[in-house]
Formats: sequence, C-alpha cells, structure tokens
Amino acid sequence: MLAEQEIGEEAGLTGDVLEETRLDWLGFDPSGRRVFQYASHNLHIQIGPDLNLLFEGPAGKVTKSLPRKTRQDDKDEIAAGRKGVADVKKQIKAMAKACAKRLERALTDSLPWPLWRFPVVFGDHPVMARLARTLVFE
Repeated sequence: MLAEQEIGEEAGLTGDVLEETRLDWLGFDPSGRRVFQYASHNLHIQIGPDLNLLFEGPAGKVTKSLPRKTRQDDKDEIAAGRKGVADVKKQIKAMAKACAKRLERALTDSLPWPLWRFPVVFGDHPVMARLARTLVFE
C-alpha cells in the first residue's frame, strides 16, 4: 500500500477523495492561465468560464481562436502547437466530464459531501473551480 493511501485511510478519506485532491493542473495556475509554446513564441492561454480556451495576443487582446500563422512561423511548429492546444482541450473536457460524473453519483447516491472537501477539490484548481461555478450558478 502506498504511503499516500495509508495517510488517507487514517484520515478517513476514500480513494475517490484522494483522487480528487491530486488532479492534474495541466500547467495552469489558479487563475486558469498558462504560457504555451506556439511556433517561435510564447502564447498566453487561459481557461474561460465555460471551460473553453481563450488566447491572448501580443497586444493583450483575448480571442477564442489561435493566432494566425505568420511568414516567419515554421509549418511543423505551428502543427505541433495546434496539436498541443487540442490535447489540452481534450484533457480539460475529460477532467470536467469525470468530475461531473462523480458529483452526479454523489448526488444520486446521497453520498455525504463535507464542507471542507469543496475548497480542497475545487477551490484553486483551474478546471474544477470553473466547473463548480457552472454547476452552482446555472
């Protein structure tokens, strides 16, 4: 048994709770921002309130689409950057879907959800905090 599991069991935490507390942040900070290598420059991306990615251009303008390719950009680097962004989108979608299923199961099975658990799981996490806002405020 892993030390983490032993500590969790001693604290009365189940495997689901432990799994939720160590969700991958996918390189984003608590505000949902990340610097991403795109072709020959750094691209600032952020997770929007609807869990879609937003892209910040050099002038600070935020758009829903990747910046256009310039003459200086290498085709292979652009393709790799686009693939990287697509992978991040898939990871965010999968993470949100899995967590929504766990929450739905907790509600339908009337599983207790202690107050302390909410900020631990959702509080600063760049994906889960946004997911929680959509669930609470819709």
